[in-house]
Amino acid sequence: MKKPILTLIILIVFTKPTYAQIFSEYISQKDISVIIKIETTNQQYAKKISSDIFTIITNEYFKYSYTEDSYISEITKRAYKKFVRIDNEFHNMLSRIIFYQNRTRAISPILGYLIDIWGFEKGVLYIPTKEEISNALRISSPRNLLISSNSIALRDKRTKFYLKPFALGLAITKAENYLKDNKITNAFISINNNLSLCIGDKDGSGWSIGILNPINRIENETLLTINLSNTSIYTASITENAFIEGFKTYHSIIDPKTGYPPDNNVSSVSVIHKDPLEAIILARIILVLGKDAGMKFAEERKLTALITTYERNRTQIYKTSQWIKTFDKDTTKKDKVRN
Repeated sequence: MKKPILTLIILIVFTKPTYAQIFSEYISQKDISVIIKIETTNQQYAKKISSDIFTIITNEYFKYSYTEDSYISEITKRAYKKFVRIDNEFHNMLSRIIFYQNRTRAISPILGYLIDIWGFEKGVLYIPTKEEISNALRISSPRNLLISSNSIALRDKRTKFYLKPFALGLAITKAENYLKDNKITNAFISINNNLSLCIGDKDGSGWSIGILNPINRIENETLLTINLSNTSIYTASITENAFIEGFKTYHSIIDPKTGYPPDNNVSSVSVIHKDPLEAIILARIILVLGKDAGMKFAEERKLTALITTYERNRTQIYKTSQWIKTFDKDTTKKDKVRN
């Protein structure tokens, strides 16, 4: 008797490989706009991640905006002549700003009253009188902010914080942590076209970042393009809440010493740093200091920074030694003039 023959049939199913693609989304709300790009094989999942990131960013941003019942509004109300406990995040941000305030006098966390009299927050722009500026400087004096451990107090009831630009650094760091928690290894986030975070190296060459000419932003003129991986870049610019009066540009990066936007021909400062909050603080300081003092400040700290100036109808680019070492083959610190 013959034994039955057992035939093993192996079914091989060939499936089309799934390639990663770049999911891209632009989302805006009030005065904040965000571009999010994620390398993914699942577009629906990336869309959910993108939505979550936008929520994280806006929550952090508006936490430090003077809106009804916001965190910073409540702290300011309660802190008049009385110490109020603040969270670790707020304390850390304040400490870092004040660290540089004490060394440069070119930055301050309590310029809110000055910002208000200029009308930058309300969009009703106004050039204050000398008397109004003098009064605002007294209200915004560093002596009016008291810090003890994790508590703060305000000597003057009118003193206000201005932390929205710095809050973007906290926001994008939280977004970065969220992406990493969700195993996203290649992503790009840009907030308000001046703060960008690059995670991973995209296709091996990094994420492409264009440095725009602040004098010609309407046409989006790009001064130069660089590729970045696993870092952030922030550009402080004279276009921030800017208005023009009598052929002069006024913007909301205020010099704490004078109460006015600096008049030093610097049109923008870009700083690359692993820490987004640090990049924001440093770039704004350099813009206030001006080209010479700002370049000295940047070189002493070995910053990867770029300064643009606008003089006699021409844009000039200046780079720190670290910028040149990182991106340029030549050794010149000054780029060609752009008309």
